[in-house]
Amino acid sequence: MVEIGKEIPGQVTVGKVTQDERKLFRSFEVTAIPAVMVIRNAQVKKSYIGMVPKEVLLQDIREFGPTDAKKAEEQPRG
Repeated sequence: MVEIGKEIPGQVTVGKVTQDERKLFRSFEVTAIPAVMVIRNAQVKKSYIGMVPKEVLLQDIREFGPTDAKKAEEQPRG
């Protein structure tokens, strides 16, 4: 997962949550681990149970594009 953050810096935030954070697990309806989710603007766009190839995750991240906050940063200010 860390590799993905390095491969597309500034476009993605990679996080890891432990089982101890039960409230977060419940809020995202995690039923098994490892669970991998692509989240954009606080919405789960894709989720996987088990290991996911890096290429698949990179494709998913690119499919959903930058977050709205990132788009706003890229807009010219005037």
